[in-house]
Amino acid sequence: MVSIPLAHGSLFSRVAFADEDTNPWKFNASVGIGGRGLLPQRDDDVFGAGYYYSDLDPDRFTVIEPDDSEQGVEVFYNLAITPATRLSFDFQWLDTPIPGLDDAYLFAARLQTSF
Repeated sequence: MVSIPLAHGSLFSRVAFADEDTNPWKFNASVGIGGRGLLPQRDDDVFGAGYYYSDLDPDRFTVIEPDDSEQGVEVFYNLAITPATRLSFDFQWLDTPIPGLDDAYLFAARLQTSF
């Protein structure tokens, strides 16, 4: 994994290869950015965005016959309302490798209070 520091966070990436005789995933790569304090006066907020791509070997699957790749994206922002309360917003998109299934889209919000 490679990480590059930025003014308010880091840029990161990862590349992985697998043994094609034992693993249905031949290759995987991801890249993203994450950090805190992106907006002025919001030093405790946390943000992130990432993308991944997986190269699949359809012949290694026995129950389903997937496409030869999958990919996805995630973006989130976590607002620090108080030191003990945070509100997070998240979006994810997953491109399914299974023919006939629609892509997945997820929108989420979470309120966390710590005591």
